[in-house]
Amino acid sequence: MSYDEEQLKIAAARGSCIVSGMYDAPLQGKIYHYTSSEGFKGIIENKYIYYTDCKFLNDTKERVEINKIFNDFLQYKQRINAYENEFFCLLQSYQHVTYEGKEYGYFNQTDLQGKQCSYFIFSCSMERDNLSLWKYFSKGNGYQGYNMGLFFDMYKASLQAIKVFSHIKSGQVIYTRRKKYNVFKAFLDPLYEYWKINSHNEESNQKIIKIINNFLAEYSLFFKNEFFYAEKEYRMVLAIPADDLDELKYDFGRGQENMYSWRETNGHFIPYIKVPVFEEHDEHTVLPEIILAPQHQSKIQEESIKKYLAHKGFPNTSVYSSEIPLRY
Repeated sequence: MSYDEEQLKIAAARGSCIVSGMYDAPLQGKIYHYTSSEGFKGIIENKYIYYTDCKFLNDTKERVEINKIFNDFLQYKQRINAYENEFFCLLQSYQHVTYEGKEYGYFNQTDLQGKQCSYFIFSCSMERDNLSLWKYFSKGNGYQGYNMGLFFDMYKASLQAIKVFSHIKSGQVIYTRRKKYNVFKAFLDPLYEYWKINSHNEESNQKIIKIINNFLAEYSLFFKNEFFYAEKEYRMVLAIPADDLDELKYDFGRGQENMYSWRETNGHFIPYIKVPVFEEHDEHTVLPEIILAPQHQSKIQEESIKKYLAHKGFPNTSVYSSEIPLRY
């Protein structure tokens, strides 16, 4: 590796480390998965979780949201003369337009290079008792559903121990314009310093473009519209080569089964990956608590869930009621 290449690698790594330090660690060690009664029962009994293809999530601007905010950021930086015009021209050549891609810089591993990948997401929250999320499970005049508290480190270790997925990324979803601008600035400033020294080197320019393309493709999975801010989402992401999807298999206790499948939701057929959970750690370590929805709480209900969990192999998981004081 040449000196210039080493300096470019250092600049890119510096920006990535700054951004990772900002947003990659969950708060208090736990993440929370809100789900319906049916979803809760399926996870407990089958011990697997659905990771949904990002193209079919509820946000219609999933992944492409990053384009507008990136262009707005560049216009802002131009107004304050933060970068030279030639560097702006280099940056403005990028637009993220696909849900599936051949570049994914989080993983930066040779076995993914040049392969068309699909990205599957498990959506959680950093909020233990969030009224906005409970509202997704309102029925009639009340709220139903369950919130599963997972110890993040233990869950991720369990996921990695499966050895089916080698390309795993997790992080906080970023909503506000200010924080998105901070991400761009933290990553681009070190690259700009490198570019100023090598600005007349076309080969270096192309390498910078590739690094920026990879970075924006990565963060397109963690940028969402500010309208979703109340959800405080924390995501687990799997990158899987599209050609490998039909070959993914796992023994869920009934022999080898396909992990890639489709489910019907509100008239739409949604592709997902069936991912085992609670495989390498005891269930209490990974799943310390269950929270019942507002208005869906009573001593009888708590007792029935505790007995159900014990019967299904989760005797040490605690059960709590939501603290949100709803009457209607």
